[in-house]
Amino acid sequence: MKMNRITENAKLLVMLMVGIGLVACERLDIDDAYSRHDYTLAIEASTDEVLLDETTSGDVALTLNWSAAADLGFAYSTSYYLEMEPSSGSDKGAIIEYVAQDETSKSFTHEELQELLVDYWERPTGATSTLNVRITSNTEGPRVIIPEVATVQIKIKTFGPKPFLADQLFMRGTAVGEEDIEMTAASGNSNLFMYTGNLSAGTIFFPIIYGLDVMENAVAPLEDGGQVTTSPADIQVVELTEAGAWQITEENEYRVTINLSTKQLSIVPAGDVLDLDALFMSGTAVDGEMEINRALEDENVYAFRGELKAGTLYLPIEFEGERMLSIVPESGGVQAISDGVTIGFGQAETGSAQAANHWEIASAGVYRIVVNIQNKDITIYSPETDLQPKVVSWNNTVIGQNPYTAPITELWMYGGFNSWSGDGNGFSGFHDDFKMTQSMANPNIFVYNGAALPRTTISDERTGESQTGSLRFSVSNIHNNVYAFGSTAPAQRNVSNGYFTVDSNTPQTLVEGQGDNRYAFFNIPSGTNFVVVDVENLTVVFDTK
Repeated sequence: MKMNRITENAKLLVMLMVGIGLVACERLDIDDAYSRHDYTLAIEASTDEVLLDETTSGDVALTLNWSAAADLGFAYSTSYYLEMEPSSGSDKGAIIEYVAQDETSKSFTHEELQELLVDYWERPTGATSTLNVRITSNTEGPRVIIPEVATVQIKIKTFGPKPFLADQLFMRGTAVGEEDIEMTAASGNSNLFMYTGNLSAGTIFFPIIYGLDVMENAVAPLEDGGQVTTSPADIQVVELTEAGAWQITEENEYRVTINLSTKQLSIVPAGDVLDLDALFMSGTAVDGEMEINRALEDENVYAFRGELKAGTLYLPIEFEGERMLSIVPESGGVQAISDGVTIGFGQAETGSAQAANHWEIASAGVYRIVVNIQNKDITIYSPETDLQPKVVSWNNTVIGQNPYTAPITELWMYGGFNSWSGDGNGFSGFHDDFKMTQSMANPNIFVYNGAALPRTTISDERTGESQTGSLRFSVSNIHNNVYAFGSTAPAQRNVSNGYFTVDSNTPQTLVEGQGDNRYAFFNIPSGTNFVVVDVENLTVVFDTK
């Protein structure tokens, strides 16, 4: 009995071992001895820092050399994958190239690296990026071999204009003292830096830290030695060693503001600064108090257009929950409006504004009020001087009227940027999500401020070439053959389309009409979520907010 039990147990053990063997046979037969113990794949760069030079664009700037992976004998064949990507990442992702077994190096010219970083990965010109390079072996043979991997990093500085970009911004000069002072980046706007504090009479300029470029560049005046005034000054970004400086003429407590988007500097006495969280209208010309909204196109502008009664008007300022001060006539007292004229304003205690410091609205009507808190000025337009929308004439083929004359009160973005996808509320390709908003401050300015615009890649109907994020602007969604605003790219109806690639947030020129300009598109930058069109001055700005 005991012997039978042992025999049965032995049978069970054999069956279990056979089962384990069958499972093992079903697994991949992986030989990782070399992979774990004999890595030989290595990669190195001819230099770890590259300064790209436009004047030698065809010369070799960088060479990558690598050694072979472990030699596993004639039964195995090894090839490689070479991957490259900026360490900061990119929407485009890494470039992956197949490398044959007998290849051991790859070279890049200055021009090739510039095109990769700036045109493909959309890195800024005049800035340094770290390029991650990885080579991975791919071995085929009777057994599965775990890949070998080798990596190297190279710092590459592109050529071209210095970028108006900063991670940190500092003040330096005799007006600052022996130590640099770091400015504060505005919350929600990485291109706006501020400082409030004491500065001496003397020089001032602004070193930049951006990415890997630590104080290589600086914000400086267009001309060295310019005196600081109350008006905003244009700025440039230059190499730190070439930076000029502004002159502050007297010691005071100042508010210093640098806006890298608008490329302007403001240095004003801190006492002249207007701090507010919200702005209101009050007085007998208004029923109660009415808030004035911030203009979509400029965070420093507040605008109102609507009915006012004959009576008094002043503008209470709300700051940290209090309305202690109000905007009133600059020289104080009771004054008539300077109809349609931009003038400076003053501040007075709100309690005294109704009695002794305010404007008089002479008659009831629709008024437009525009307040610029940065420039500290105000414009009040009566019905007689109010800004009017631009009037255009075009051939309205939908209703069969030529010329059809009308003011521009609506504006749509239209093009392949959204795959010509419409919402059914107009002609094919028009979508109300991309209808722009008319500014309250100026009826000739239209704004889009929302989600990042799509950047669909389409194939041009004439050439078959790929175009990404292409759009233009139309005054109506009833048809594509309407008055439009296109780019300056050459185009001809029924012959060729034109595309202008936008690579900055500087104003671009618009071409208006109902002709070939309807076929001239802008290719917008990645991440564009803020667009401002001025149909009067024929400019457009594409930006990221």
